Amino acid sequence: MLNVMDEYPDMELLSCGDYNLPNIEWQKNDDDMITVSSLAQRLVYECFSIMLDAQQVTTIKNAKNGLLDLIFSTVKNLKIYAAEEILVEPNAYHPAMWFCLDFEGSPQSPDAS
Repeated sequence: MLNVMDEYPDMELLSCGDYNLPNIEWQKNDDDMITVSSLAQRLVYECFSIMLDAQQVTTIKNAKNGLLDLIFSTVKNLKIYAAEEILVEPNAYHPAMWFCLDFEGSPQSPDAS
C-alpha cells in the first residue's frame, strides 16, 4: 500500500476491513480519536494514520458496543451510515454500513485517457 501511495501521491485511500485482532477493543474517545491500548492496535493504527495520513472514520458500533469493521481513509468528506436496507442479515459483530463518496474535484486516474 505504501508503494502505491508513493507512486500516486494525489490519489485518495479507502481501506475497509474487519480488524478483529486478539485482545483488542477499538474504541473512540470524546474527541473522535481511536484509543490505542496494545502494541498490535498501535501498529495497525499508526500504519494508516502516520504512514498513510489516513483517518479511521467509522463510528458505527456493533451489537456488542465495539468497533471491529474499520474504514481508514484520506477522503476528507467521506460519510459513513448504518444501513437500513441490507442485502444479507448482519451478525452481532458486523453491522451493515454504507458510505458516500464525493468524486467531484477528485484527481483523474493515471490510466484515464
